[in-house]
Amino acid sequence: MGAALAVTALWGSAGCSSEPVEPVPDGGDECTVLFGAPNENTGLDESSCQPRCACGGIDWQPPGYTQSDIDGLRQHVLLDPPELLGEEDPYQNPEAHVPQPDAVCAVVPDAQQAGAYRVQSFADWA
Repeated sequence: MGAALAVTALWGSAGCSSEPVEPVPDGGDECTVLFGAPNENTGLDESSCQPRCACGGIDWQPPGYTQSDIDGLRQHVLLDPPELLGEEDPYQNPEAHVPQPDAVCAVVPDAQQAGAYRVQSFADWA
C-alpha cells in the first residue's frame, strides 16, 4: 500500500508546473475550477485548473512530500490485505458489484502495532 501511495503521489505530480498560481475565487459551495497543475501537457490553463482547492470558503493546497516521507510510507504494513481477484470478470456479473456512491474507504492505523494499518470501508464519510 505504501508503494501505491508513493506511486500515486509521483503520478499526481507528473507533468506538473512548479509555477505558483493565484487561486480563482470560489463559486460558493461549488468549485469553479478543476484540481490539478495545468501546463503545456494538460491543455488547460489557470482559469480552469489549479494546484489548490478554493471551494466552499476553504482554501487547501496539498503538502509537498520528500523522499524521506515516501520511504516512511513504504515501511508501513497492511494487515488483513484483501483477497486477490480471481478469474471472474466483474463485468460479466454486475449485480454482484453494485456501486455504493456514498461509501468511502479509509486507511486506519492499528493501535496495537506501530506502522501497521488496515483498509476499511464505511457506509459514508461520517
